[in-house]
Amino acid sequence: MCALCVTGDFWVKDIVMRETLNNVQVWGDCRRITITGAHSYHNSTLEKGAGYPADISIRGSQVLVDRCSSHGLGGFYVATLNQAAMLNVVLNCTFEGTGSIQPHMHWSTGLLIDSCTIPDGRIDLINRHSSGSGHGWAIGWGSVWNGTVKPLQIQMPPGALNLTIGCKGEPHKTHSNEAFFSVNEPVTPASLYLAQLRERLGDAAVKNIGY
Repeated sequence: MCALCVTGDFWVKDIVMRETLNNVQVWGDCRRITITGAHSYHNSTLEKGAGYPADISIRGSQVLVDRCSSHGLGGFYVATLNQAAMLNVVLNCTFEGTGSIQPHMHWSTGLLIDSCTIPDGRIDLINRHSSGSGHGWAIGWGSVWNGTVKPLQIQMPPGALNLTIGCKGEPHKTHSNEAFFSVNEPVTPASLYLAQLRERLGDAAVKNIGY
């Protein structure tokens, strides 16, 4: 397990984790962290106990999860866990199995899931009602951009937006119609995050993170 609690420009790069749970944890009050090439492998199905484990869990802000992967059944590939989890990005990740990317509880904000592939799993931006400790709306102002996923469970919260744009996949039965744009038709730019980074800081900033 890699537990992070830092403030400032911090980079976790190229780590492989086998048969371990809750692998990378970004704690509250942490910000400006890049996690690149974190790869988790699970040969067994993860079963729910007090709650499913998460390969990468985020309680902080301005976290970039970039080109990471997980291989295994069940659990969360990436989860946010509190109100402080805001302005975070999951970029160009591939997750193989029946798990999910899921803001999990207590109204995280500003999550971008960009160009991620989960062919047999889920992306959930939802109201979790009284589940667990009373998780309620897990996310507001969340976006899924040009992803490939099996079911997309995207719901529209009161006073905020959750959107899916250019994604390949089927809306879950509890989805909000108004949250879906360009279903099964990818849009340009291919990556919203990289396009905005290039516009803000130029090509050098994009090259600096390996693109």
